[in-house]
Amino acid sequence: MFFDGMEKLTVLELNEVRMLQLPPSLANLVNLRMLCLNECQLEDITILKDLKNNLEVLSLRGSDIKALPSEIGQLTQLRLLDLRDCNKLSKIPQGVISNLSRLEELYILDSFVQWEDATANKERSNVSLDELRKLTQLTTLHIHIPNAMLLPKDICFENLIRFIISMGESFDSFEYQSSTRMFKLVGVPFRDEFNVLLERAEVLHLEKVEGLQKVTFPALEQLNIYGLPKLTEIWDRKLPPPESFKELWDLSIWSCKKLVNVGLSNMPRQLPKLRALYVAYCQELKVVVLENGEENEKAENNTNTILFPQLTGLALLHLESLKSFCTSRSERQSLFTSQVAFPALEVLTIWELHNIIEIWDKQILIASEKESKSFCQLKDIEVSNCEKLVQVVQFNMLPRLQNLKKFNVDNCPRMEVIVSEKEKEEGTTTNDIIVFSQLTTLNLFELVSLKSFYNWPTRYEAQPLFNHQVAFPVLEDLKLQKLPNMIEIWDRQLLIASEKESKSFCQLKDMKVSNCEKLVHIVQFNMLPRLQNLKKFNVDNCPRMEAIVSEKEKEEGTPRNDIIMFSQLTTLNLSKLVSLKSFYNWPTRSKAQPLFNQQV
Repeated sequence: MFFDGMEKLTVLELNEVRMLQLPPSLANLVNLRMLCLNECQLEDITILKDLKNNLEVLSLRGSDIKALPSEIGQLTQLRLLDLRDCNKLSKIPQGVISNLSRLEELYILDSFVQWEDATANKERSNVSLDELRKLTQLTTLHIHIPNAMLLPKDICFENLIRFIISMGESFDSFEYQSSTRMFKLVGVPFRDEFNVLLERAEVLHLEKVEGLQKVTFPALEQLNIYGLPKLTEIWDRKLPPPESFKELWDLSIWSCKKLVNVGLSNMPRQLPKLRALYVAYCQELKVVVLENGEENEKAENNTNTILFPQLTGLALLHLESLKSFCTSRSERQSLFTSQVAFPALEVLTIWELHNIIEIWDKQILIASEKESKSFCQLKDIEVSNCEKLVQVVQFNMLPRLQNLKKFNVDNCPRMEVIVSEKEKEEGTTTNDIIVFSQLTTLNLFELVSLKSFYNWPTRYEAQPLFNHQVAFPVLEDLKLQKLPNMIEIWDRQLLIASEKESKSFCQLKDMKVSNCEKLVHIVQFNMLPRLQNLKKFNVDNCPRMEAIVSEKEKEEGTPRNDIIMFSQLTTLNLSKLVSLKSFYNWPTRSKAQPLFNQQV
């Protein structure tokens, strides 16, 4: 027999094995303490009852077992039972769970949801949640309860140290973190028994919960507030108990339509470890941080700055009433003023803020020592669907953005420039070079009013997108889509390069140009030496484009037989270019030209 002579075996793992019936010799393993049958094809496991004297750990995780036999209730020495990912499990007989009185760890999650009502006047065939009350030594519980009405009134979670508990709606896969204490309530009336879970939870998801009372959260690390339509404020105007929220680092607020602010100016003191703040779809939110009386009095004397010292990620999405991040006394509606500072911020995402006219107030540039490093760690900016925004950043703000690596601007219909013209100061010139020294990715999409990246002084109405005053020495990915006013990508003056900008665009590897209706060519011949690292080149739906590379400008005494070489190019896509005559517009007497001639 298979297990004969193995009586001293204490641990056995038989994972990913097909065993419709466990071998009878398994009963001989009288000293077995741990048995793992993970991801096995199982039918009859009744024989496990013979291991009742010593078996302490039983894992059936991921197996296809459909019913747990009642004999499992005889394993009274069990300390751990793992039924996670048993997606076919539909029956756990009444009394099995309650018999396992020494159980310390129970893992079920949403593998089993057929809990029966213990109060119903009918004979039950399946387990009820009432049996959990018998597990007085339970310290770890992973369970999903689809109907909280099935939970007994005097259930006690006091002994739980580790838990993943969801009621009403299970955790989505993306919500699972490395945390060992997670609690989710969706559409469930709040009960006093839940207080201990709220206080101990590190990840908390509350959605459509009624009856929530004041409670402290000393261990809470992540807080998700979703779909609370009557919520107007999150925190009391007084500071909560000092032990509450001290560990919170991730705060997400979604679809709270009556919420008017996220917190007061004491918010950084309330949430000293806050690293990520996400606010979306709150229609009446006017400010994120509201100044209260005491703080407002100090602000009048310009003696305080609201500092978020650890915040690295900030997303403000679909906030149609938002006027400013912090209460502003300025008539001009700037998202960020000198009243607030973010010295550690790395990712900034802004979508559909219809009232914002500018992102950074001009006063922020007259920086105090505390805020002089605000935004200096910014690596990723995304601005989308801000209909009143006419530029992203003022020229004088650029020194703070030298760590920027990704820059995305999308669908801002009034935006004319990305960087506004430098304000004239007495004794200064306007020929400064703008260098984005770390920027590797730039996407400009559906900017119907965009005239140029930088609004530099010129006599001409038509401007190239990039002029000689803008440099991108490490840019690798450039995407330009739906820019109807763009007639030229690179200025001819760019080719007369200063030392600072001579390497601009030289690291470009991936370029896509799409739906730019006035563009007649992509690149001038003289620009090609800078594009020798280009690997992917996509041009799509530019109806007036006649050539990808424009003809070389005539220079006295020079021939025109230069060879155009794209030495690194591996992918070239040309699509829907109805006016395209040739890849390179070379001089010829013939009207008909091949796409690729001998000079490419």
